[in-house]
Amino acid sequence: MKKVQLHLSKVEIRDDDLVAKLQGFLMSRISADFADFLHEQETNPYSLNLYSTREKMIWTVNLLAQEAEEEILPQLLDLKEIQLNTYSESISVKGLEIQTLSQQSLLEVFQEDNPSSIVYIHFYTPTTFKRQGKFVLFPDTRLIFQSLMQKYSRLIEGKSEIEEETLQFLADHSQISSYQLRSHYFPIHGRKYPAFRGRVTIRIQGASSLKAYAHMLLRFGEFSGVGTKCSLGMGGMRIEERKA
Repeated sequence: MKKVQLHLSKVEIRDDDLVAKLQGFLMSRISADFADFLHEQETNPYSLNLYSTREKMIWTVNLLAQEAEEEILPQLLDLKEIQLNTYSESISVKGLEIQTLSQQSLLEVFQEDNPSSIVYIHFYTPTTFKRQGKFVLFPDTRLIFQSLMQKYSRLIEGKSEIEEETLQFLADHSQISSYQLRSHYFPIHGRKYPAFRGRVTIRIQGASSLKAYAHMLLRFGEFSGVGTKCSLGMGGMRIEERKA
């Protein structure tokens, strides 16, 4: 898996609107065969999001399968500027960084002897989950780990189903112990999805193997995204180091 981060010039477009335009720009550059391949997948083999501050703007494209890497990576490597159909100014690509996450690296996380029982997560782009056909405004550990287990199972293990007993055990032995979240309505194709962004602290109880499994899923989530609509700009998350 690869995380491609493109440092873009600042523009006068809201992040929520710009990330949708960037997703459309990216899809306009892929082949018809790959577009057909995407339509056949239960989970998209890529995720993307946009994160900006006053000083910088970073477009992240995560390539989660070999097919996505072969098709999308060449489109990004030599990209110097982005011209959107609905925006007159070109967007400059000021720099590009690539991070790699291998299955071996995930295995090493899973094999850690003394993983922390506390994890700090930053949902840095709007995030939402779907439960019983409805979008959920506030996260819980079952929704977080269910999403990550489903993505991991489909993208890494090639399986459609997850182990419900494992999910339930993980949910029963973890809880959100603190949070700083804000609600956010994220527009996609004219519809606004209820979402949140901010930080949560998750406390995990139980054996080291359970904690390590949770850490592995969350590390994977830094690439896959969490929740729904991750290929459209939602679900960007990162693990933050604990402050002394």
